[in-house]
Amino acid sequence: MKITTRSSNGVVIIDLEGDLMPGFGRERLSETVADLLDEGNRSFLLNMSKAPRIDSSGVGALVRSFASIRKLNGQLKLVRPSSFVKRVFELTRLITVFDIFDDEASAISSF
Repeated sequence: MKITTRSSNGVVIIDLEGDLMPGFGRERLSETVADLLDEGNRSFLLNMSKAPRIDSSGVGALVRSFASIRKLNGQLKLVRPSSFVKRVFELTRLITVFDIFDDEASAISSF
């Protein structure tokens, strides 16, 4: 998995490219979020447009990241998850936990 970060209007956008599964970057996501929190960032947007699949360990990594950010009064929102990822979130009822957006501009303006 490839993870890149960029910033827009005070929001850190984390771009994921590849599947969020063991061996595919779930550890890197947690490390990236921890590093960004240490730098003082509190508003995060996870761009999932190029992350087509997720498994239970990937869901766990997202939930842990969400909890770490919330613990420091931050926010984590998601943009453009695939239909597969949306379905996983529906089945696990995480659709009610995460704010999910179809486009980046709307997501950024929601912070």
